[in-house]
Amino acid sequence: MTSEGRPYSQFQRALRTGNPEIALAAARELRSLDLADALSLVLLLRSDAERYPRGAVRWLERYCRACENVSLRDSRLALDAFIELAEHRPGPASARLAERLRAQGQERAAQRLEQAG
Repeated sequence: MTSEGRPYSQFQRALRTGNPEIALAAARELRSLDLADALSLVLLLRSDAERYPRGAVRWLERYCRACENVSLRDSRLALDAFIELAEHRPGPASARLAERLRAQGQERAAQRLEQAG
């Protein structure tokens, strides 16, 4: 197992606990997170009124860097989806963002978004 495999496995296990503190600590041990893993981490923060908005904005920044041709509408769609998800009610914006992520080659992120609920 590589030195990166162990921290990443720990991060995946930490996500499965559903405990944001454990997942954040595990994420700090990684060099970076891809878009899907960063999304999973943000989704764990939904009940934290301070961390969730900051995490959502950071994810949006990562999304804009990771995907080509992210438009203002795409950005607004992502923000609308995060508002829906904050209320634990995925809706039309979340579904449209998942579609957009797929079109941009981000299948894992789209799946994570669809699994949020």
